[in-house]
Amino acid sequence: MEISWQLLILAALVSMAGSFIQSTTGFGYAVTVMAV
Repeated sequence: MEISWQLLILAALVSMAGSFIQSTTGFGYAVTVMAV
């Protein structure tokens, strides 16, 4: 059970970090395009 919970939490953190990085990169890309 412990291992399952740790894997679930790890997967959730990775997915949240991934979407955060993706949105930040997309925002930076949009700002760069608008600036140019």
